[in-house]
Amino acid sequence: MQVQVKLDTGVAVYPGVTHPVWAKATDGSIWRGQASLDAATNRILLTFNTVMLQGQPRPVSAYAEAADGAGIGGHVRPSTPNAAQAAVNGLLGAVKSFVDSQAARTTTYTQSGLVTQSERPQNFWLALGGGLASSFTVPQTQAAVVQLGQMKSGETVTLRIDVGTSQ
Repeated sequence: MQVQVKLDTGVAVYPGVTHPVWAKATDGSIWRGQASLDAATNRILLTFNTVMLQGQPRPVSAYAEAADGAGIGGHVRPSTPNAAQAAVNGLLGAVKSFVDSQAARTTTYTQSGLVTQSERPQNFWLALGGGLASSFTVPQTQAAVVQLGQMKSGETVTLRIDVGTSQ
């Protein structure tokens, strides 16, 4: 089974680095997983273990694939370690901002001119992911050049769902 999703968060990974990633399908389901880089194939690996369906988190086993196989190719380039670390740190900040925005305060104006403010209740699994993104430490590397894989928020990817393990 396959589903098309758009990344809610970008991706910036190099060998040894993983981080949380979120995506949304056209049916409104929200997918949470992890991004990494396969150093042997220079492909970005996106694996998803939770899907939010109708407000309920459900375990799932899914991974991103392209026409030429598992993972996403064509998004990897050589980079200096400092530039790669800066890209990953910037992305982790963006992940934290994404999570924070999900509990943003909303302002409503009624026809009578009454103004109300409310906050959306924090979603536990988003809060957990945001906390994890805040606590990530980008590893140091001694290499002169590393392979950096990057994808932008909003990019569409195909997920293959392992229906044998999903519920």
